[in-house]
Amino acid sequence: MTAAPIHMQHARCMAARICAALLPLFALFGLGTQAVHASTTWGIVYPANFSTTATNSLHGVSCTGIDFCMAVGDYTNSSGYLQTLAETWNGTSWSIISSPDATTTTTNDLEAVSCTSSTFCLATGWYCASACGTGTEIDQMYAAEWNGTALISSPVIEPGGSSISSTSGFNSVSCTSSSFCKITGTVDSCNIGAGLCTNVIEQYSGGTWSADTVPQVNGTVDQNLMDGVSCLSAAFCMAASGYYPNNTQYPDMLIWNGSTWSVEALPNNTADNEFLYDVSCSSTTSCLGVGYECPSNTSSPATCTTGTNYQTLAYDWNGSAWTAMPPADSSATQANVLFSVMCTASSSCIASGYYAGSADQNLMEQWNGSAWSLVSVPDTSSTVANVLYDTTCTNASFCMAVGYYVGSSATQTLSLEYVSSVHVNADILPGTLSFVSAPANLTFGSTTLTGANVVATASETFDIGDATGSGAGWDVTLSNTTFTAGTHTIPNAAFVAALPAAPSCDTGVSCVPAVWSGSATPPLGGAGLPGSTGAKLLSASAASGLGDQSVTIPWTATYPANSYAGTYSSTWTLTLASGP
Repeated sequence: MTAAPIHMQHARCMAARICAALLPLFALFGLGTQAVHASTTWGIVYPANFSTTATNSLHGVSCTGIDFCMAVGDYTNSSGYLQTLAETWNGTSWSIISSPDATTTTTNDLEAVSCTSSTFCLATGWYCASACGTGTEIDQMYAAEWNGTALISSPVIEPGGSSISSTSGFNSVSCTSSSFCKITGTVDSCNIGAGLCTNVIEQYSGGTWSADTVPQVNGTVDQNLMDGVSCLSAAFCMAASGYYPNNTQYPDMLIWNGSTWSVEALPNNTADNEFLYDVSCSSTTSCLGVGYECPSNTSSPATCTTGTNYQTLAYDWNGSAWTAMPPADSSATQANVLFSVMCTASSSCIASGYYAGSADQNLMEQWNGSAWSLVSVPDTSSTVANVLYDTTCTNASFCMAVGYYVGSSATQTLSLEYVSSVHVNADILPGTLSFVSAPANLTFGSTTLTGANVVATASETFDIGDATGSGAGWDVTLSNTTFTAGTHTIPNAAFVAALPAAPSCDTGVSCVPAVWSGSATPPLGGAGLPGSTGAKLLSASAASGLGDQSVTIPWTATYPANSYAGTYSSTWTLTLASGP
């Protein structure tokens, strides 16, 4: 087989007894509240690469919908250093976005990302701070925040403070909002002679970082290694961890209750070596952790260090206890490892990783609440390595998985997309708000004086077209000059409009008839024409008035008995504007 590449340098413990027995730790994350489908149909979507001759790899992915995902990882620059890699998905393709590096002359890497909207993501990882490329290399934790336009470095709390004294790095992140994220990682003192690795968890709250108090299992004598985390709210998170006493790996979980972390022991087989890379929770009473184990039927745990017979591992949480739920493997004689898991319910989880065929190949499995089954997924080729590091789903019809494959010259980014139905983009662009038509002249006709007040009526119809698509509503404002015949006038108060009936849609078109709003009922408040100062004549409330519709306003003119005869005229000005 071809062993999966080590990309998370900070998580390697320098003590030979651990480095010889551990698979490389890969940072993976899944939002437990996202939906998972039950399909077996996936297709390859090739992300962008900086170069086809330099290594490119994606380690984490998070999606908020079918039109937005962010994936993170690393690539090798022209100087031979790993640099951060970030890409966004727009529903049809991946595009590389600018991602910050702590330095361009040492190694930088992003391991995980969590997005709660298209304008907020938190990406986490590590960079080399001292003695890079040596046996005493010291790495530091790193994070960057996406604001919808750019990834910007975010200052984390380094466990060693300003003193660079131990290697550290973030492995996973889970956010429930831009105000709450939990980020897990490891502080590795092995490379400075202390012989210990300790768990570290930090909290991000709208730009503010704080360090949690994290329990260590036998922390004075054992290695503690932390990877995946899944948060449902600020009051519940689960983090996958492990420790290493007596040359055997043991998995455990840490649970967050809103104020403190506590250890949840797992009933592992003491004859096995086990490690959990990821955990996903769909509720406070349902979580699933996945990883790998060295089976107890192996004559020696050291045999597993060759990678020939690792088998997948899973534990199920029912709210009070963990139970082993062995996944389905491609073969008992092939290495099988799960790096990521995503759950939406106790009966709906997807896990991904790799298995060792003639070359490493993509592995995906589905959990239905009682049993695991293999899911058919494509590889770029059966003769080159393909590995899935992370998988996420936004609903029952869309999932995305990321990793790498070996290209002709170097490793290249890889993603698999699942869409259960055809996805079609339809852009509806805003139009204008206008009078489609209005009467050129309005007449009250001829009226004969009788010696008493006399009444005349008129009807005014105009066509309003709201093609803005905003649903903001609209209003019509009226101003007028005084009715005049020579030196004689009719007062503005003589002319009053009644509240019109609901508009009717124009023939052959659809509309949302205007719903009249505002304080003027009837129009102009029954006070007559407003004169040159103008006043609101009609007001269509928000979410109404969309499309083409005709409005008819009935007018009544009451001429005083002492009016002078003549042909009176006035100029009316109608102004149409958005908003009620």
